[in-house]
Amino acid sequence: PQNSLSSDGGLTSFNYLSPNMNSPLALGSIVLPVTFTKFKANCTNDGTLVNWSTGVESNSDYFELQRSANGNDWNSIATIKASGAAHSYQQRDVFSGKAFYRIMQVDKDGHSTFTSIIPTNCELNNLRVMLYPVPARDLLNVVIQSNKTIKTKLFIVDHVGKVVQKIEVNLTNGSNTLQLNLNGLASGEYIIHSDNRDIELNKKFNIIR
Repeated sequence: PQNSLSSDGGLTSFNYLSPNMNSPLALGSIVLPVTFTKFKANCTNDGTLVNWSTGVESNSDYFELQRSANGNDWNSIATIKASGAAHSYQQRDVFSGKAFYRIMQVDKDGHSTFTSIIPTNCELNNLRVMLYPVPARDLLNVVIQSNKTIKTKLFIVDHVGKVVQKIEVNLTNGSNTLQLNLNGLASGEYIIHSDNRDIELNKKFNIIR
C-alpha cells in the first residue's frame, strides 16, 4: 500500500507507516488526561459530600469543584491537586438548599474539561459551623449554616477567658460566611461562641504566628 502523502504533486512527501507494517506510527499525541469512574454528591449532617474517582490520570494538573444555584452561573468551591494516577477524591461543601455541582479538570498545558452536572437538595436540620483555615493566622473564615434568621453577637475568647473580639452579625436562613480579622491576636488557643441561646456555637481554634 501507499506509504507517503503529498499535497503538492510529489514535490514534498510525508512518509507514514502503511497498514501492513508491524509498528504503527502515531499521527499526533491525542491523550485523554483523565477518565472519571465515579461522580456523585450525598447529603450529610455537615453539608454536601462530593465524591469522584478516576481510572486514568495523564497530564492532569488539578480539579476544581464548582457549585451553581441555577445550573448556569458557577462558583469555585475548592481546588484539589491531581494525584497523577487512578485515585478517589472527596470534598465537603457546607451548603444547604438546592444546588448543582460539576468538576472542571485542568491539565498541565491549561486545557480543561467538565464532568456532567449533578443536582442536590441538602437541607440541614439545625445550625452547623465550620472554621477554616485551622490553625489560623491573620484571617479566620466562619461558615454558619442556619435554618432560621438570627441576630446575634459572636465573641472570641482567649485561653484565660478574656473577650478579645466581639462581632455583631445577622444570620440568614441558609449559608452565611464571615471573615474575621485576627491581626493583633497572639498565638494560642481561642474559643468563638455566641450570646444567642438558639445557636449552639462553642468552637475552639488556634492561632499560629
